[in-house]
Amino acid sequence: MRLGKVSETVMNRSILKQLSSGREERAVPLSVYEACAGIKKETSEDIVFSDVSLYGGEEQLGIFAIAQAVNQILAKGARPCGVSISIMMPPGTEETFLQALIRHISQCSSQWGIPVLCIRAEVSPAVNHTMIGATAVGAAERDKLMLNYDKPAGRDIVLTKWIGMEGTLRILRKEWESLSERFVAVFLQGIEGWQDLLIARKEVEIARECGVKVIRQVTGGGIFAALWDLAAETGSGLEVRLNHMPIRQETVELCEHFRINPYQLTSSGCMLMLAKDGGRLAGILKGSGINAAVLGRITDGRDKVIYRGEEKRFLDRPAPDELLRLYDQRRSDR
Repeated sequence: MRLGKVSETVMNRSILKQLSSGREERAVPLSVYEACAGIKKETSEDIVFSDVSLYGGEEQLGIFAIAQAVNQILAKGARPCGVSISIMMPPGTEETFLQALIRHISQCSSQWGIPVLCIRAEVSPAVNHTMIGATAVGAAERDKLMLNYDKPAGRDIVLTKWIGMEGTLRILRKEWESLSERFVAVFLQGIEGWQDLLIARKEVEIARECGVKVIRQVTGGGIFAALWDLAAETGSGLEVRLNHMPIRQETVELCEHFRINPYQLTSSGCMLMLAKDGGRLAGILKGSGINAAVLGRITDGRDKVIYRGEEKRFLDRPAPDELLRLYDQRRSDR
């Protein structure tokens, strides 16, 4: 199988088909596109979970795993209660690296108000890179859990912040030495501040107040994969414009340097939203200090169309995230 998440076909054929029996306890149904799980309680609140697994070599890896997991919980309409962390490291890993991992996890836990409920770490010959799993848990009032799509055709697609944020940060931290030979320090140091943008709590709260019921985080496979999944999940088509997708110049520069596609680069903290009036929602978000843009709209058909000027093309099925391809290339170079 290819790098990254298993394909929609494999997920349906080899996984969901064997787990298709319904359970009344499930608050969130099993789905190819679903990033959360949920358990119904006898009270008015349900418990919601989200699992994220990342691998890499940067000391800040745990921050990205926590951000992705917590944002999935937020997008479902739940209130994050905490996160459980598991760490698996390759043989030869120094204890100082583990200490640095935990220091960054502790700092972001305090900054974001997300307590670490459980944590374990081990060294295993089964891995070549450090792997971190983050399981976020949250609580949601049953009538506020966002599960229904309410006929989304005609709704505007709004994107918050900038595409490729998370991937740019991770590339910076993995390739700092080589990048410092190409770019001036002030340019690279400016990217470091993007870590504060990884949690999407504020924009999700604003969107819900504006009546938004569909929110999707842009993670593995980047904005192209997120758009594909959004359309497939809602059983709709879409029309978007490439030049409406906000991207920072720093992301463009780093992607050109490594010859990777920023539209297929993970971006935790960057959220897709469906709104009846996307211009109004984007305006409210911008007024609250959150960058936002209307990319296009959901359509009645099944075609997933991207316009670049007058050029029309159809969105391809999700490809592996460019960050995984970069890791794989580095492994091949050794």
